[in-house]
Amino acid sequence: MRLVLIGAFLAIILVATLPMVRLTHTVANLSRENRVLQMRILEREQQLNQLQAELILLMSSREVISPRSDGQ
Repeated sequence: MRLVLIGAFLAIILVATLPMVRLTHTVANLSRENRVLQMRILEREQQLNQLQAELILLMSSREVISPRSDGQ
């Protein structure tokens, strides 16, 4: 009888801790994926800033002077 109670107690502990272990594993995976995605976002933002700077340079080098509308 005592062994049955000990076995039942251990089974309850195992059943109770298994979801926590899975949750911890899932949280670790999501945290790792989050770091990777944050790095990708940072890279894309840097690329965007560089492209915007290049566009500004391109636009300024091709600036067109239009004739004035008052006939001058």
